[in-house]
Amino acid sequence: MKDPDRKCVAAEADRRERGRVPTAEPATLTPACSDTAVTVENTSEGGLFAVLEGTLEFEITLEGDSEPRLVQLVRSQSLPGGKLGIGFKFVRPEDPGGAT
Repeated sequence: MKDPDRKCVAAEADRRERGRVPTAEPATLTPACSDTAVTVENTSEGGLFAVLEGTLEFEITLEGDSEPRLVQLVRSQSLPGGKLGIGFKFVRPEDPGGAT
């Protein structure tokens, strides 16, 4: 998982509290709870906008890790090609910090 040749992106240049290390590795994402209550604020033919109280937490297991890590969804972004980017922050203090 750790590669000494990877450079950490400077936090100041990236506006993050902590630097990050570019990576591309498979992982498995699992919801940490089965149901989440939301309030739907508006609807249209194409979709809806919902608000939840609290956070959405997931467990993520990176390839090579023996235990899953608890993460909290902090960002989502539509990307070209019909892809979706999602950013998480680690919930437990012992996990590496910063949103990905």
